[in-house]
Amino acid sequence: TASNPNPTAMPPPIAGLTGLHLRQRMVTSVIGLPLRGKAHMARRLKRYLEFFHGFHVRLFDVNDYIDVPNGDQQLLEDLKDFFDCRKVSPNSSLQQKYVDSGRFAILYVSDTYASLPSMWSGHSKWRRRWMVSTLEHELQAHTMFVEIQVDDSTTHRQEYMDRLERSRGLPPGSLAENIVAYAQHYVTIQADGTEDDLAFIKLINYNKKVVTNNMMRSFIGTRIAQFLSSVHPYKHAIYLSRHGESEYNVEKKIGGDSSLSP
Repeated sequence: TASNPNPTAMPPPIAGLTGLHLRQRMVTSVIGLPLRGKAHMARRLKRYLEFFHGFHVRLFDVNDYIDVPNGDQQLLEDLKDFFDCRKVSPNSSLQQKYVDSGRFAILYVSDTYASLPSMWSGHSKWRRRWMVSTLEHELQAHTMFVEIQVDDSTTHRQEYMDRLERSRGLPPGSLAENIVAYAQHYVTIQADGTEDDLAFIKLINYNKKVVTNNMMRSFIGTRIAQFLSSVHPYKHAIYLSRHGESEYNVEKKIGGDSSLSP
């Protein structure tokens, strides 16, 4: 229009358009030792996928199913409900399938040690294999793993755990002992080639070192890798700036790319 001669060419993110380049159901599992910020990273990823790519994203806390009878099966049933596996028939229109494929599930644990009994915890090589096989067979979903590795010997981490112990009224060193205890059960994603067929990203000390495997083969895999490689839980300063008054500001026009006013 005359008031907006150079409008934005792309429409806002919606699930239907997301499905056009996703075209399959996606499940991401965030794994790692305790106190790695798994829940925080899961929430950050959810907001990113919803805001910038229009996905319909739901978080699934594995711990919510620990004390539920047949909790592993119930989590699978809830995933089926989320992805509408029972509602979309093979004869559904291509457009409907694309809209439904614009859904994204993120699994995480809020209490790492308590999640050990669950098959969905992803803390072992066998459990990860089971997750990939189950999601592929039952939901026709693609699985990606996000593993967070952190060096607890750094001054920042030691200060963080000291503050956390004081705030929770825990004995000094108890959190470190819990991490060591869980590490006896935890198996990191293997680098010996036995898990090279999986899609995963390893965040080592968050974004200081990033290892990706089979993430760059898809549009959303590249976006997730790019986003997570720039995310960390530490406090940092953000500086905002804006340009001076533009010609369109003076004329009360929205959008466009005009020069600055005199």
